[in-house]
Amino acid sequence: MNVATISNNSAQSLPEKHVELYNTISAMLQKEKHYACPDWLEHGTTKKAGGRVVVDASCRAKVCRWIFRTVEHARMKRETAIIAISYLDRFLWSKSSRASR
Repeated sequence: MNVATISNNSAQSLPEKHVELYNTISAMLQKEKHYACPDWLEHGTTKKAGGRVVVDASCRAKVCRWIFRTVEHARMKRETAIIAISYLDRFLWSKSSRASR
C-alpha cells in the first residue's frame, strides 16, 4: 500500500505503534512538495560573469562519484551521499536561478 494514498481514516485504524510512523511520513511528503529542487541542469548551467561554464552535467557526475567514494571509504551510510548530493543540487539551483535573474 502506498503511504501517499492512505487517508486520515486509515491512520486511525493502524496499530498504535504505526501511527507515529504514518504521521512522520505524511509530514515529510507534505514538506517535500515545497522543498523539491527543480532540475537546474534543464534550466541552464551555472556560469560565471564572463559566461564560462563552471558546473555542467559531467562536472556534477564527477562530484557525485567523489562523494560516493568518500562515503564508502569512511564507511558511512549511503544515505549520507544521497543527502550530500541533494544539498549540492539545491546549492547549484540557487546559484543558477540567481544568475538567470
